[in-house]
This record gives sequence, C-alpha cells and structure tokens, in this order.
Amino acid sequence: MMSKSITRLRLHSINNTMKYFALISVCLFLIFSCSKKNAGVLVLAQVEKEQLLQDDVRILVPSWDALSDISKTLIIEKWVTQTLLKQSAEYHLLDRDPLFSLQLKQYSRQLLSDWALSRYIKDKAMVTKEEINDYYNHNQSEYKRGEAELNGLHVIVSKRSDAYKISRALKRHDQETIDLMLDTLDYEYDIFKLSSLIPSIRDVVKQNHSPSVFGPYIDSGIYHVFELKAWYPENSVIPLESVWDEIAARLAINKEKALRENLLDSLRNESKVIVMSSAY
Repeated sequence: MMSKSITRLRLHSINNTMKYFALISVCLFLIFSCSKKNAGVLVLAQVEKEQLLQDDVRILVPSWDALSDISKTLIIEKWVTQTLLKQSAEYHLLDRDPLFSLQLKQYSRQLLSDWALSRYIKDKAMVTKEEINDYYNHNQSEYKRGEAELNGLHVIVSKRSDAYKISRALKRHDQETIDLMLDTLDYEYDIFKLSSLIPSIRDVVKQNHSPSVFGPYIDSGIYHVFELKAWYPENSVIPLESVWDEIAARLAINKEKALRENLLDSLRNESKVIVMSSAY
C-alpha cells in the first residue's frame, strides 16, 4: 500500500511539473508572438497611455526620415506639449465647454471639406505636357523679353589682385583656379536684365554681344568681373524650358478653380440648400 501511495505521489508530481512547463511554454509563446507582432512598431514618445508612433508620424510628415535629429526632436516635443495640455484640459472638462465644442465642429467641417476637395480634384487637376506646349505656342506674346537679358557670371571682388586673377582664369578657362577662387568670392550665375548691370559693364556689353569676359571694372570701390555666356535681345521669346514651371502652375490653378466650381455647382443641384436671408 505504501509503495502504491508513493507511486501515485510521484505521478502527481510529474503531472504537475509537466503542466507547469506547459504553462510556461504557452506564456513564452504568447510573449514571443506579441513581441514579434509589435517588433516593427516604434514608439517615439508616450504621455500617460497616449503614444506617438513613428508610422503615424511618417504619414503626417512624409519627409520624416530625411529630417535632422533636431527637427525630429522639435516635432516630438511639440506633440508631448500638446498632449500634456490636451490631457489636462480633458481632466478639467474643458473639452465640454460650449464655445470649444462649437469651434471644434467648425474646424472639423473646414478640415473635412478641404480634405474632400483635395481628394476630388487631386488627379483631375494634373497638367499634361501637351497642355503646357499648347498654351506656350498660343501665348508666346506673353513670354517676350521686355528688355535685353544676359546669361552670365558676375563676380564681385574687394581686392584688385583677386579681380585680375579671376579675370585671367575665366579668359583662360582655368577651371581649377576658377573653382578655388569662387569658393571665397561673392558671385552670381544667373539671367541678368541689362539694366541691372553696373554702367561700365552695361556699356561694353551693349557693344559686344559675343561670349566674352569683361573687366575688372571698379564701381564704388568694388571690382566687378562679368563673363557673358549668352545674349538675349529685347522682344526675343523666352524658351519654353525657362517658363515651363510657371505655365504648369498657372494651368494647374486654373484647372483646380474650374473643377472646384463645377463640383460645388453639382453638389448644390443635388442637395437641398436653403439660406434664410430674412433671418439677418
């Protein structure tokens, strides 16, 4: 009898031990599964139970990954500050204030209407290359130069020796010297209107439209060197590539305006709208 009792106790102990290990295994499995499930979720900040997730920030700030650490810190700190104030306001029931409720409803209406409008016209407002080309070809009179323009490099130098040195380098096409000097000098590489140049350069460029290097010329104690790349006479047509973005933006604005007006007219016709003018 004694041996049977001992055997039963041993079996009971073994069963309890197996159940214990089985329970531990299940718990470890659940913990491992949860950790894998949340492994890709990165919490950037937390205030009480509210969390700021990196995935959400990436949606709201598409350039998040390219931002500097300082910019990211500022965004996170702003969220923390706003969340602290929000939670405090909720604790003191400020969110139940009638004025706040009214402003929240108005803000929600504005935000949703703007969001809906952007979604409705987003793809339809795209401007094609053909539309840009067509607009440019039919409106070239808008893109004629009102005065002569120059494509060139304007170098501004305080020391006479540097002015002559950069002038010689430009004339000899000594790119290594040019690059070294421009790192330490003030310069502009742009399309210049003839009237924007200093008188001494303007006068000589009027006589010589060929690509060349002019100067140095001194004006108010400062030396100027100008390299003329190209000359565009008055009333010449500005090339399409120079006004492409301007035309695209203009056409997109016009398209969006027309789409918005058509959408609102359609919604008004399909809805019951009553304005009580006698009430004010």
